[in-house]
Amino acid sequence: MDKQLEKFELWIRKMFENRQKSEVCYHNMDHSLQIVKKVAEIGEHYKLSTQEKEDLFFAGWMHDIGYWEGKGEGHELKGSEMAQDYLIELGLSQERVDRIKSLILATKIPQNPHNLLEEIICDADLFHLSSERFFEQTLLLKKEKQILALKKHL
Repeated sequence: MDKQLEKFELWIRKMFENRQKSEVCYHNMDHSLQIVKKVAEIGEHYKLSTQEKEDLFFAGWMHDIGYWEGKGEGHELKGSEMAQDYLIELGLSQERVDRIKSLILATKIPQNPHNLLEEIICDADLFHLSSERFFEQTLLLKKEKQILALKKHL
């Protein structure tokens, strides 16, 4: 793995450990790691360029970091705003940052992808619907939504 990607992955894992709220039991590091693995798998199928795969890697890790604030509503926009600063600091060009931000925003439900990379991240984000862990994952998502809704009313 490229040094820049290794540095980023170490940093993002640390950020998840430090910033992830306990009530966010579905949109967490495990979910993000699953997305990173799926975008890599789908990217290999489509024989994407190295840069396209890297952009999906960054977006997969960052697509739900808006949940670090403990709120689900608007997390895609919040995550894309957070990605702007983090990715520029990492040394990515603004053009790539914009592409990664569009990948993050593409995961907003209802999904409406506009290109192959956006389709890939959307499919990866909904992969759990076709997995053997569907029931378990759906229960976690339901629990998280209930907790966040309750928290919002307090």
